[in-house]
Amino acid sequence: KTNVQQSNLIEIDGSGSEIDKSAAAAGTHIVQNNSSSSNAEEYKDAIDCDVPENGKGLYVARKPRWWRIIAGRRGTKAQRKAINRMTQEGFVLPTLKRYNHHLLLGMVFQVPSGKILSADKILVPQSDCNEETSIGCSSNNGKRICLEIGFGLGDNLLANAWKFPNKNYLGAEIHQPGVGIALMRMEKARNSNSFWMEQTWVDDSDKKQQFFLEEKRNSTATCTEDPTTIAERPYDNLRIYPGDGIKLLAYLPSNSIDEIYLTFPDPWAEERDEKFRVIQETTLDDIAKVLKHGGYFYLATDSMDFHQWTQSVFNVVAERTGMWEKVIECPDRRFWLPVISKYEEKGLAQGRSTKCSCWKFVEQN
Repeated sequence: KTNVQQSNLIEIDGSGSEIDKSAAAAGTHIVQNNSSSSNAEEYKDAIDCDVPENGKGLYVARKPRWWRIIAGRRGTKAQRKAINRMTQEGFVLPTLKRYNHHLLLGMVFQVPSGKILSADKILVPQSDCNEETSIGCSSNNGKRICLEIGFGLGDNLLANAWKFPNKNYLGAEIHQPGVGIALMRMEKARNSNSFWMEQTWVDDSDKKQQFFLEEKRNSTATCTEDPTTIAERPYDNLRIYPGDGIKLLAYLPSNSIDEIYLTFPDPWAEERDEKFRVIQETTLDDIAKVLKHGGYFYLATDSMDFHQWTQSVFNVVAERTGMWEKVIECPDRRFWLPVISKYEEKGLAQGRSTKCSCWKFVEQN
């Protein structure tokens, strides 16, 4: 009941997750009731950002005050407790406040459960993890590493972690309620030794396969005295970063990520809010730094404005660097976006359609 009430307050799906319009209106109303300034003055906080005069193409992470009031709500008490427990179990990355450090991605996924992912264990100075040694910093026993920026409630992230156990997944979400809900699902799954199964699959065959495999897992577990002795437990291949996924890119070693997913980010539809859109020339440069050559960036959005904006930015950067190649026919979403989230369901019910795009990071011409 608590989770439903929270989801009614705010839509949590995507990087800087698009907020429900009714909630946004309520949030704006709060600002207006607590300020005697005019609408123009209220918006001043949104445009008073540290952006250079020639700041086109820069991503502004600090959002307007009204947005922060709505989007910055804390998780429920139960969600916060789950975050703390799963942090102790080693599934949550620490807040990365140390500068000039990189994540030891291999260590992130190799620390045994029950061990905290402390900064001392998983961070290394950039000077010790340069281009020549970046392989050691991102070594991951041959498994591909996939990053989802803005995972919302974790529907897609958890589905991928179950469906593709041969890959490791790192999910970033800035909203505490979304992080809490995803970790509560993971915790319940690990305690019962059964993956979360309440998502809506794009392909019904995935649902049938999951049901069959979970039945098989449960029957295997009953043959042992302790289910925790089973080699692979739910979500061993998944870690959570409770923060801005774009800022996380600065801590990742060069040439370390195989695939990046950006699903239903806030489109910031107003022209004056373009600087808040997550896709900018600078963010594509950051993404290019961490993607392996031949790696892929995937986007899903139900906003035509944001879809067109993204195509335009990629075209500009591709022309400037020669390092991005549009995949004309986007790969089947069942291999990277296999579920339909509550947010996507709402958009479809309102007449919006999901637009999927993909770009390949290639060697510079």
